[in-house]
Amino acid sequence: AGKVGSAVTAAAVHDKVLVLGTIGGTVWALDAGGNPLPNQPKPLHGGPVNCISIDVSGDFVASASDDGTVTLQRLSSGDVERYVFSRPVLTCSINPLYADKG
Repeated sequence: AGKVGSAVTAAAVHDKVLVLGTIGGTVWALDAGGNPLPNQPKPLHGGPVNCISIDVSGDFVASASDDGTVTLQRLSSGDVERYVFSRPVLTCSINPLYADKG
């Protein structure tokens, strides 16, 4: 499997997963053994990752970056939604019950 190999600038922990964001904009989702999950890592941002937030299901992850992007990633499928803002985004918070949205 791969190695992070770049400075970690953000991290979030869940019972199922450890998610790391790097200075280069890559987001890594790792299992309890430290192995990348399928579809990982993802180069989601063009700058340092400033924040990572995980919902209670452990399946949805939000990340924010200096490049003005916020991404929402579904770990089970690898699907990603990307939102672009005109300035650096320093923090993010996903609804804890995001997976339950109907």
